[in-house]
Amino acid sequence: MTQPVPVVFVVDDDEAVRDSLRSLLGSVNLPVKAFASGQEFLDDYHAEETGCLVADIRMPGIGGLEATRRIHRTMEDIKVLILTAHM
Repeated sequence: MTQPVPVVFVVDDDEAVRDSLRSLLGSVNLPVKAFASGQEFLDDYHAEETGCLVADIRMPGIGGLEATRRIHRTMEDIKVLILTAHM
């Protein structure tokens, strides 16, 4: 069985931030999936996927911390990087 290719999951409700991160990560040939909300990410995420979640801490609905909690409840092995512009 082949191992799944790790993906960087970018979750941010700010389209400019999301597009910038997708472009930056893609420029070094990293596979990227980008989502506008935590719910959109959770709806698309499959347990066999692996990689890294880069998420905004505060978004309408499900933010980055809550998305992380929900994934880790099922013991998924995914690394997490939380971003924020809030002070």
